[in-house]
Amino acid sequence: MLKRLTQRSVPLLAAIVLATPVSAQLNRFAQGFNSAMPEGTWPEAVMCGEPFTVDVTMTNPHRAPWTEAEFHKLGPLMGDKEPFRPDGLRVKMPDGTSVPYGGKHTFTLELTAPEEAGTYETQWSMMQKGEPYGIPIKKSIRVYCDHVELGRALFPEEVACGESFTAEVRMKNAGKSAWTEARFYKLGPVMGEKEPFRPDGHKFKMPDGTEVVPGDKYVFELELTAPATNGTYETKWVMMQGGTPFGEEISRTIQVKCKR
Repeated sequence: MLKRLTQRSVPLLAAIVLATPVSAQLNRFAQGFNSAMPEGTWPEAVMCGEPFTVDVTMTNPHRAPWTEAEFHKLGPLMGDKEPFRPDGLRVKMPDGTSVPYGGKHTFTLELTAPEEAGTYETQWSMMQKGEPYGIPIKKSIRVYCDHVELGRALFPEEVACGESFTAEVRMKNAGKSAWTEARFYKLGPVMGEKEPFRPDGHKFKMPDGTEVVPGDKYVFELELTAPATNGTYETKWVMMQGGTPFGEEISRTIQVKCKR
């Protein structure tokens, strides 16, 4: 009798499993492994070497509470290879904390950007006694070292068709790296060869040997020529390191009029 009941139960159990939505099956599977769903706002980009904080709220979907006494923490999956927390520090809950089923706890991560520019991945997970569990957090953050503050920009409001003129643009080095001629820091046209006042796409470099350290300013002199036809034209310029633009663009509108 027991054997016949077991044989009949197998297809019945299979039917129940197949009838259960896949999402529900996955949710039950995840809950069985103490899955924790993260909430938090991560920056898309940070300046190299700069400290920043991220608040991450974790929800406990398991029946057992998370407690400080049982060493439930948020930790870096890469340990001391975590680019934004190279000491591998895990963030614990305050003494006496207990997070029940369905409860939330907010961890504050104190992070520091690497000193080299690039795009880095940071990975974090709930941990108990050093062992990760649940759904990990994986975020990509761009780290930049070059930054600029726009200064004075002197462009004429109106020029004659075909007229040559000089514009001045002052830029402040607000980054972490010195601007040098040797490392190809320049002011370049955003539109390249479509720049109406410099259709050859020419970039304006600094004189040989020039160095603009962080906090200092530099004035670029732009030798430009107006288009040959009437119209209102926009000219746009940006700092570049090599051929890579960085920082905010500077934009001005100039009226070009042909003499009759």
